[in-house]
Amino acid sequence: MTKTTLIIISIFIILLMGSSYAYWNASSISNKAYHYIHQVDLSLYTHRGVVSTLEKEVEEQRSVNEQIAAIDQMFAAGDELSALAEYQELLKQDPSNMELLLRMGIIYLQKEEYSLAQEHLSTVYGFKASIFSMDAAWFLALLNVKYEQWDNVKPLLQEIVDSRGNYHLQAKELLNCL
Repeated sequence: MTKTTLIIISIFIILLMGSSYAYWNASSISNKAYHYIHQVDLSLYTHRGVVSTLEKEVEEQRSVNEQIAAIDQMFAAGDELSALAEYQELLKQDPSNMELLLRMGIIYLQKEEYSLAQEHLSTVYGFKASIFSMDAAWFLALLNVKYEQWDNVKPLLQEIVDSRGNYHLQAKELLNCL
């Protein structure tokens, strides 16, 4: 073999190894979890709460929903910290609002405030009657991926798949990666 042939083969092998690493990196469960955490659209959760038939409660709920919609615009514009502060103010009015707790948990997760994210998401997940429980399970699973706690990830993902939650297809994809 000539020197030129060896150089070409060496370059080919290096390119092959580089592309293999790039594929592995793009398809790893940690990278997928990172992508899912940072691609959340909080507007998906608007107006999914329990609707009251009492006129006073309907007006109050409309007001809260309008406030949440305004905060969503702040969040979408990239002002996550202001949005978080506004959610906290709303939460003072209704400390058991699962939608707000979920939203705050997601923002904390994105900001890598994992203990606060865990606290908020666990509260929502623990309240099984909430329509947000399986969504909280999804984000708890992603949080556990960050911690590489695979024994916690699998049951959460399986529960999401079994319940056909909002994220059941993504959960199924991550389960197949484990």
